[in-house]
Order: sequence, then structure tokens, then C-alpha cells
Amino acid sequence: MIIHFGNRAFHRPDRCFFRVALAASASTCALCLASVTQAQEQPRAPASRSSDDAAEQRGLEEIVVTAQRREQRLQDVPVAVTALTPEAIEANQIQSFRDLGGTVPNLTTRSGIGGSNAPFYTIRGEHSNTVALGAERGVAYYIDDVYIAATNGGGADFATVEQIEVLRGPQGTLFGRNATGGAVSIRTPEPADEFGGRGTISYGNYDQLRTTTTLNSGKFGDFSAKVSYVHSDRRGDIKNLRPGVVWDFSPAFGRPKTFTSTKYLGSTNSEGVQAAAKFESGDFKAVYRFDWYQSDFVQDGTGMTFANTLVRNILATQDPATVTPIQLSRPDAVNNGNAVPSDLEGYGHTLVAQYRVSDAISLKNIVAYRKSEYAANWTDISGAGVIINNGAPIFASALGPALASTTVGAPFLVQATATSGTDRQFSEEFQVNYNSGFLTATVGGIYFENRQTRAGIGVDTALGRARSGAFRVYPNFAVPFAGQPAGGGGRLSRVTTQSYAVFGQGEFHITPKIDAIVGARYTKDQRSGTDRTVTSNANPVVFPLDYESSKITYNVGLNFKPNDDILLYGKFSTGYIAGGSIGGLPYGSQTAKSLEGGIKADLLDRLLRVNLAVFAVKYDNVQFSGNGGALTPPRPELTNFLVSAGAAKAHGFEIETQLAPARGLSFSGGLGYTDFKFTRLEPVVTAGTAYYEPINRPKWTVNLSGQYETEPLFDDVRMTFRADGNYRSSQHLVAGIPVLSASFTQAQQDAFREASVSKGYWIVNSRVSFDGLNIGGADASLAFWVRNLFDEDKPTTMQSLVTVISAQYERARTYGIELAVNF
Repeated sequence: MIIHFGNRAFHRPDRCFFRVALAASASTCALCLASVTQAQEQPRAPASRSSDDAAEQRGLEEIVVTAQRREQRLQDVPVAVTALTPEAIEANQIQSFRDLGGTVPNLTTRSGIGGSNAPFYTIRGEHSNTVALGAERGVAYYIDDVYIAATNGGGADFATVEQIEVLRGPQGTLFGRNATGGAVSIRTPEPADEFGGRGTISYGNYDQLRTTTTLNSGKFGDFSAKVSYVHSDRRGDIKNLRPGVVWDFSPAFGRPKTFTSTKYLGSTNSEGVQAAAKFESGDFKAVYRFDWYQSDFVQDGTGMTFANTLVRNILATQDPATVTPIQLSRPDAVNNGNAVPSDLEGYGHTLVAQYRVSDAISLKNIVAYRKSEYAANWTDISGAGVIINNGAPIFASALGPALASTTVGAPFLVQATATSGTDRQFSEEFQVNYNSGFLTATVGGIYFENRQTRAGIGVDTALGRARSGAFRVYPNFAVPFAGQPAGGGGRLSRVTTQSYAVFGQGEFHITPKIDAIVGARYTKDQRSGTDRTVTSNANPVVFPLDYESSKITYNVGLNFKPNDDILLYGKFSTGYIAGGSIGGLPYGSQTAKSLEGGIKADLLDRLLRVNLAVFAVKYDNVQFSGNGGALTPPRPELTNFLVSAGAAKAHGFEIETQLAPARGLSFSGGLGYTDFKFTRLEPVVTAGTAYYEPINRPKWTVNLSGQYETEPLFDDVRMTFRADGNYRSSQHLVAGIPVLSASFTQAQQDAFREASVSKGYWIVNSRVSFDGLNIGGADASLAFWVRNLFDEDKPTTMQSLVTVISAQYERARTYGIELAVNF
């Protein structure tokens, strides 16, 4: 059905959705019933050893997850969770958060424009998109059971990873606040019991070089340890049309300090260390983990998909060889003349102690401390880059006649930022796990504290420094220049978040086939501090932060297992994101209420796995993040704001399948559908807009993979072929479309709408490896890999400054060779 509204046509997805969901459910149920019937009519006889070996070679592997904060088989967990094993991580070249999106249904990942390299996730319509002061996100991020605050290490390179779990749907009971959309949980390996190690080296185009080294000490009595090191660097894939521009930040720092724009955009150079020590004796085990990471990087090339008449007229005065092209595909070069290297550094300590009191009771304590610092030294968020005020009359319209006439020859920027931040977090969690014939339960409590600072580069506690805004000039390339309206900058802002929670979840085994699940969590949040994000030299405003709230989240569910290979479940769950205020604008706690049903089935003697989840969720007090220039009235001094935008709802499904039809041959696939829509929008975000669209929420996601491992070619050497493809349907990347006005004509509005959408596309990756090689007595493998095989170039991120829409894009095709040696 198509619904017409004005000049727009909307495709009604409801019937399509229910048809697809019904067909998927019916097919799965039919397979399940057939499996049950077969199991009842023909009981499986004990297999011989040879048939066991064949089943092991052909059957799907068992995967253990911690989606309910304890170890369980993936197929026994009533949660829509995707678990990526080390083999899948290696095959898909997953080295950071941005590589996750193509492997999980209804998950998209991206990094934001602005140079912080912070990860943003979207799951089931919940879009985590803010780096604002004190703000949280609706997709919780965990490393080794420790919640990681907003930017505290989320952009670090993955070194050694044992497993990645992506949980979809609200996880407010066991994973707590900020998990309304789901959670991403990363587990790193414990020290191995045997001495040994592994080293890899990979080289590819764009001067890519990545090396990892892991060494296990083996057990010495009750102790064992390991250490890992990773180094990764690559050249960016977009050229800078204005490289070598030297910016003088001496006025900001109060001492000589310069930054220089780079030749290539998207370059990275990072390294990291992971270390772990384990003590295990009897029923007691303690594992200490330490990680350190450091990255120097340049923002991805930022282009433009739209510019209004004013900006186009300004660009028309410049040398065409220095102008960023305005287009919807990744350009070869852009003018990011103020894109200079940013840096990120952090470390973390985690100690997990476990004690088994008896067969029924075990205790677990997790204590952690992390620190992260980043500096986005000078970044272009408009895509227009460095423009020279050449005295053309149009500059008087942008700067005003007086300022334009006195700054001829000076660099002019549409909009740029210079920010830095520090996060220090401490958490202490205690759990009691109980398991009996009738009840399996997890109860506990947690304390979390995060101390966060945000400021402009060079900011100290006394003076405003290098804050920037729209349409600014910088004579002699000196930053800041206070001789223009609202010159100056933001002073240091601080916020402390404290959270206290108690939680419990019980799984009641009513019959051998039926379980009931009940869980609840009480959380109290407090925020305090001083917000100077909108301070200027002319108007030194200070907003005190004093926020406190408490929430109860809960879930109830029912599981039915007709046999060991099939699970059917239904549940109702809730979650929330804590509230606060930024720049004097308060925002409330966002909540989520979700109804979900699912089937998990291992069929055909574990040759086929089918997992299906169908969901409906309501979000209230949806937190909306954006640039203050989009507010009504405009707040251009706010480079980032957060407000309660209204309410929304979403429904959809995910289906994941794995098939191992023959020895060495396997296929997997995932299909996700999410229909998200706002049911109420507040005027603070819709005023001044003709249309308002949900952003970064593709309706359809698809991931497919196939792998074939040959018989030994010679000796123990096997060859493995693998191909992966993932698809994201068309999505809006800019929310509000400005209303018609004298300065924003119908033609411009149409162009704005078209420029704010990224069309659907596929990303295809492939890998060929030779395994079982013998190098000096060590087991080795050699692989050839390609990412983005067909060089897809669509935008992944956009930002509207009203006058322009800036964009970043899928990274260009990369390929290389990798050698791995086990010793």
C-alpha cells in the first residue's frame, strides 16, 4: 500500500513485514515440528566413533555466550544475540568497532564527524549518536564485563579478542542503564595453560601494516600470564586539496604551538598492549587484565553533499583546484585544510575474582578503573575547508562589511571545531550466582562513577581558548581570533556521573521443558558539575549541573524447550538512558519497553541452525543530539546539544541461519528488518523544518557468507575460500529539512532532501588462506584478503549545518596479504 501525503509517497511496510515475518516463522516452526516428530519416531542410536568424528567435522560448533551474565550455550539463551568467534573475527577482518556492522542483523556502526573517533551504534531503531557533555548512549559497550562510558576507549583497535557478542533489544536488568537498544560485549582471552604464542603480520594497499604478537607463559603452579602487542597504521584514502597549512595555536595555549594539515585524510597510526595474569587454585580463580592503547589519526575525508546559495557563491570565488566537490559519492580529494592529526590514549585495569562456595552457589566480583584522553586538535565539520577571503562582495554577507573589509587575505572557515576530553571511570560489581534443580539466579549490586571533562583545545580553568563557530576568519592562521562577534571560546567543563544499582534475575524451572524468567533492577543516577560549553569572552555564562533520578527496569519471560535442540521464548523487557542537561537545556531519561518472541533451533542433526526473533518496542523521551544551529531559536554557540525529542516506536525481526551441508563447506546468513517511526516530536527539534526524518536507521540489513575448506593439498596444507556480503538499505542521514523561505527556495529544499539520503548498497569482502603450513617447525597460515571488493563509495555519516551538509564515506577498497605463525 502507498500512502500519499502532500507531494510525498510513503510505502506502508506493515503488510510486507507481517508476510515476511509470518513466512519466516512458519518455515522455522515447520522445520522444528519435523525435527520433533523425527526425534519422537526415530530415537537417535548411539553413534560409533567414526560417525562421531564425521558429525564433528560436519556439524555446527557449540558457542558459549554470557548474554545473561553467566556462561550458557547460545541456543539456550532467550536473547537475540549474535556471537562472533575468533575464526569469524579473523575471517571478517574485524579490527575495530566500524567493522562490526556488516556481520549482525539490525546493527549499523559508524564514526562521527568531528575527529573524536568515537563509535556510534544503531540497534532496532535505537541510535546512539552523541558525544555531548555527560551524555550516555542507548547501546551499552562492555569489555570483559565492564561497562565503558561514552568515549572511554570505544575507538581503540581490537588486539586479541576471544569473542564478540551483540545483544539486541533492551537489556536493562542485567546490563543496566544505557542498554535500551542492546549491548556490545567484548571478551578477551585468559592466559593459556600451555607455553606458546602467535604472531601475525599483514600488509596491504594504502601502506597498511598491522602486526600482532601474543605470548603465553603457560602454568607455573597456580599462576599463568600472557601479553599481547598490536601495531597498525595506514594512509588515508582521500587526498587533501589544502595540505601543509600551518595553524598557529599559540594564542590558545599561551605558548608556541602549531598544527599542520595533512596530505591524506583518514590516516591512522595506533598501537596497544594487553596483559593478563591468572591465579587458579581449587574453587578460587582471579584474573587481572591490563590494556593500553594509543592512536594518532586524521579525521576521515569530509566532503559536501549540499551547499546553499550563499556557500556556493563563496566557493565560486576560489581557485577551482582547491574546492571540495559537492556530490553524493566519495570524492578523490577534498579541501580539509584545517584537518590536523588528532590523538587518543587510554588504559584500563580489571580484576575479576570468582569463588565457588558449593555446587549451587558461586560468587563473582569485578572491579575496574579506566582512563581515556582525546584531543581533536582542529577538525573540519563543514567539508568546505580553508577558503580565502579575497575581498569579493559575498564575504560581506557572511562576515559583515566591517570584518570582511579588515580581514582580506585571511583564511575563512564555514565551521570548524577544536575539542578535547578526559574520562576517568571506576566500577565495582558483586554477583551471587545460584543454581539448583528449580532455580537458576543471578543477583548483585554495582557502583559506577565517571569523571568527565570537555573543552576546547588549549583550554585551562581560567580562560576561554580555541572554540570556533560558523563563518569565522583567522588572520595569519592564528587561533583563536577574538576580533569577531562571539569570539573567544568555551572554558573547561566538568561533570561527574555516579550510579548505584541492585539487580536480580531468576530462571524458574517449572517443568523439564518450561522455564519462567523474572528479573528487576533498581538504579539511582546522580550528575553534578559545571557546564561552560557555551561560554564566550563576551558572555561568560556558567550552568551548574545538579541532576538526580532513579529507575526500576525489569523483564519477564517464558521459555519452552520441546527437546534439547529447540527453544521457543517470549518476553517483555525494559531499559532506560539517564537524563541530564547541556548548555542549560534539560533532557529527561529515555525509556524503552519491548515485547519479543523467538525460536532457536538446531536441525538436521546439527547441520542447520535457525534463530528467529520478532519484536515491537516503544521509546519515550527520545534523546536527540545535534548542532545548536538547528534549534529554534538557533544556538550556534552549542556545537552539540541534547534534548528530549518526543516518542517513537519500532517493530521488526531478525533471522540468522547457519548451514554445514558437507565437510568443509558452510554457509551463514542474517536478515534484519526494523520499521522505526516517531509518534510524537517536540517543537524544539521540529520548528523551522518542513520534514523530519528518522536518521541512521536503515529498514533492511542483510549479511551472507560462504566458506569452503579443501581436503589436504599436500602434507597438512588446506586451502580455504571465504566470501562475505552485507547490505544496508537506503537511509536518511540528516533529520530536519529547512522550511521554504526567501533564502531557501523550493529547488534548494528538494536538493537538500536528496542530498541527505544514502542509497542502499552492498559491501563484499573475500579471503583465501592456506592453512597448515610448516615454517621452521611452527604451524602457519598465509591469507590474501580484500575488503569492499567493489569499491562502494556511499556516505556513511552526514551532518547538517543548514548552510551545508557535510559527509564521510565508506572507506575505499583495501587488499593485502597476512602471515600468521603459531609457536
